[in-house]
Amino acid sequence: MRDALTDWEAQEPLSLSIERISGPEAAPAPTDEELVARAVAIAARLGEYWLAWDNEFIFTKTANQLDQPRIRPFGAAVSSHYALAEGHGLFLVIDPVGSEYVGVEVTDPWGVTRPSVDATGGLNNSQLRLDDDGLLRYWIGPTDPGVHNWIDTGRLDAGIMVVRWQGGAMRAEGSDAVVDMRHVPLAEAAGLFGAGHAVTAEERVQQLERRQASFERRLRSA
Repeated sequence: MRDALTDWEAQEPLSLSIERISGPEAAPAPTDEELVARAVAIAARLGEYWLAWDNEFIFTKTANQLDQPRIRPFGAAVSSHYALAEGHGLFLVIDPVGSEYVGVEVTDPWGVTRPSVDATGGLNNSQLRLDDDGLLRYWIGPTDPGVHNWIDTGRLDAGIMVVRWQGGAMRAEGSDAVVDMRHVPLAEAAGLFGAGHAVTAEERVQQLERRQASFERRLRSA
């Protein structure tokens, strides 16, 4: 079950419960030792699976480029990997193509997400400063570019990036949902965004405080 919250400050997370209504008698509860052994075995299989997946489907792609997304049952998605030169980042422009939710996130090279509560390792469309043309603009990199829509890689210059579109009346596959992606010097970042995107150091602190408060609200409502 994957719960995508567009508005962290208003939407309640889904809840899930399981009730046994028929079938044979339940087996005795496993011991702590059995649970530990099972967890270790599962972790080993998961590690092997995802390393093989990333090596076959992610790192065989050209770094710092995104193909157009493919339609999937939940919407559409595309992934690739980033490899940034020192003092550079990625400028990314996304068309929502009619979807209600667009999420962009980055991970380390092993697929572990970057900090996303006390930092902006991922942003959805409701967390962005938007432009009148309806397009979504992002800066991806390890260093604060001084613009609001910063995907923070957490000091890493290499890893995986993912974009997902969900909900709404999405246009058909083949639409140019990935409008632009460029590997650009950090010094040029601010000039790629409109004036309304600039943030001061104090405003960045306020952005992160608001983000943390909205996430903590989610935990309180669980």
